Amino acid sequence: MIFANAWWLVGLLGVAVAAAWALYRPGKRMAVVGSLRLWQEALQADSHTHKRRFRRLSASWLLLLAGCAAAVLALAGPTIVSHKPIRKVALAVCPSAELGAGGLAAMKKSAAGLLDRLDRDDLVAVIVPACQGASAGWLTPAAAGKRIDSLEILPALARSLTLGPADPSVQRTYYLGCGGVDLPAGPAAETILLPCDLPAVSIDAVGAAPLPDGKSQLFVALRKRQAGDWSGRAAVAWPDGQTEKQIDIPAGKDRHEIILDVPAGQWLSLQIAGQTACLARTETGRIKIALAGRDEPILRRFVKADSRLEAVADAGQADVVIVNSAAVPLPPGKPAILIDPPSPPPGWLRGDELSNLVLDQPRQAADDPLMKAVDFTGLSILKSQAWRAGDLAEGKPLLMAGPDALIARSDPQSQAGGRAEAKRIYVAFSLSGQNTNMAFSESMVIFLANAVGWLAGGSGGTPRYEYAAPLEASGWRDWQSVAGREPGDNTKAGPLPQPGIYKDAAGGIHAVSLVGLDGPAGKVDPDAAVANAQLPRPRPGDAIMNFQIWLAIAGCLLWLAGWLARLH
Repeated sequence: MIFANAWWLVGLLGVAVAAAWALYRPGKRMAVVGSLRLWQEALQADSHTHKRRFRRLSASWLLLLAGCAAAVLALAGPTIVSHKPIRKVALAVCPSAELGAGGLAAMKKSAAGLLDRLDRDDLVAVIVPACQGASAGWLTPAAAGKRIDSLEILPALARSLTLGPADPSVQRTYYLGCGGVDLPAGPAAETILLPCDLPAVSIDAVGAAPLPDGKSQLFVALRKRQAGDWSGRAAVAWPDGQTEKQIDIPAGKDRHEIILDVPAGQWLSLQIAGQTACLARTETGRIKIALAGRDEPILRRFVKADSRLEAVADAGQADVVIVNSAAVPLPPGKPAILIDPPSPPPGWLRGDELSNLVLDQPRQAADDPLMKAVDFTGLSILKSQAWRAGDLAEGKPLLMAGPDALIARSDPQSQAGGRAEAKRIYVAFSLSGQNTNMAFSESMVIFLANAVGWLAGGSGGTPRYEYAAPLEASGWRDWQSVAGREPGDNTKAGPLPQPGIYKDAAGGIHAVSLVGLDGPAGKVDPDAAVANAQLPRPRPGDAIMNFQIWLAIAGCLLWLAGWLARLH
């Protein structure tokens, strides 16, 4: 056993002094002097009293002293360190939609096979997609098996999922999935491909367009995977009705397209071969976005994922420009988001660089439209600029860290004297996943969507039908199902919404679709891969058993019991 803060053990001397005082504390002495006999009796009585005082230590004092001793030991941090050779491995599992029920069963079987090859004292880290929760830290092989057994299929494609990083002390990482996902960075990795349980026919793409005569045209592309003929029915629903269409795909043809004319409605729902694809009608026009400065995959992914946005190369033709970590000249009056800019906003002063920020209770402008439905609680930032408002500072801070602004905006319509040239949003830190966990949060998507909408000023356009992938949907936890699932059913059962039509609290309609299922060609043998997987050599372990919290709890309980005993 070792003590993390051994110098706290000096406090045990104070506990010993208190115990000695309780045992030897002086008492009042009364002697009656009248005759020699009475004097002797008084001395004899006083001697018995001293003996009783020496031996008397009440239960309350014992409890209080024991509580003090436990508290001192807790502050000293006693720990047991095991140096027994162990392995440290990571299992990165990706239960994407391509796996299906059969692939998920193969994943759990393969994980169990790998874990059975480990020793009981080995340590395992289970890495899952961010939407399925944070890592549980180091687990025993048995606990890791239970964690993987609890996973369910995600309504998301493997290529859209991101796995968290592996711990630097991991000796080997095993990836279990169908491929197509970015593997966690770390030491030696090994891939165990799993079979994809894909349907015989899947929806490859879906879209719709309003027609001038008040109808809508629905387009569906299907992918067939079986060798022979396939026949089935496609059910199309809209708010006031539904229809069905027979679909026949002959042998030798792996792709089939259908076009249906259906009544124009607020939403459309298509069901075929046990799958659902949905579309919602919107009146909002598309917003052209230009990306400038240093390339950031997260920003490219955001623009690609939002169906309202259209990427353009020329900043002059864009409705909004996003500039990342660079000084880029912008056309006059062009709205822009400036991320990690070389210089602070006009009129603001640069402070000392901030590092290792964790916003447990962020100060954010909750009343601002840019911060609607945005909660940056738990936001962590490795490095960030610090801006403080000067006398001529333009704009309004949206997120603060102490006296420093991390996100601010400026609007020429709200500036006295009209100093600001155009709407601007300033973010003081890089959005890279290596710099902040904001990149993996729902709030980042909502904030960027709010920012683009505010900067574009509600650009108009022709009505169109659109949908969001389950991973791209935001604010879905309070939606109620309208079609595609049981009416009135909510989406709180899983980490992502299932495909369907939903209504939010304000009455807005949202469509969630999952299309484009695909998997690796050819058969895979995960059992052979598990049997041939290389295990790292055991090395001296550093498993720690810490008694600090238990001693602290025991100290508090003993103190409470001691004071209650004294009161009685």
